[in-house]
Amino acid sequence: MRIRLALAAAVLGVTLGGAALACSKPKDAAAIEASLADWINGERAKKGLPRLSVNADLGAAAAKHACKMAADAKLSHAGFPSRLRGAGFGSGVENVARSTESSASAPVRIWKGSSKHWENILNSGARSMGLGTATAGGRTYYVFMAGSR
Repeated sequence: MRIRLALAAAVLGVTLGGAALACSKPKDAAAIEASLADWINGERAKKGLPRLSVNADLGAAAAKHACKMAADAKLSHAGFPSRLRGAGFGSGVENVARSTESSASAPVRIWKGSSKHWENILNSGARSMGLGTATAGGRTYYVFMAGSR
């Protein structure tokens, strides 16, 4: 049984507490995440805010959380402070979204239509960001994390 779990974790490439999570990346995940990063920085530029650099540690935390949400089939911010600290950041914000559509336009519509999510996109204290996407059950889960050290 342990060998099967280890194999499953290796195949999926994502683990949480030793157990593999049942999710996958959308086939165009890199393009979706790049498009979201461009959109976020474009919206920040319109408001005179600094660009957010893409941070690999925040990206890994966002991807892991997207996978967890996909595996659980629910949106959640549970554990955000721990994810943020684990990525090496002292303060930050997080947006999550879910859609049957696998594209950058889905979370853009959701986040732009919500005052709290929009406030997070335009957070003036943030300097870095990470984005993650995962799919399960015909839905795509999106995570945006931004922070400062």
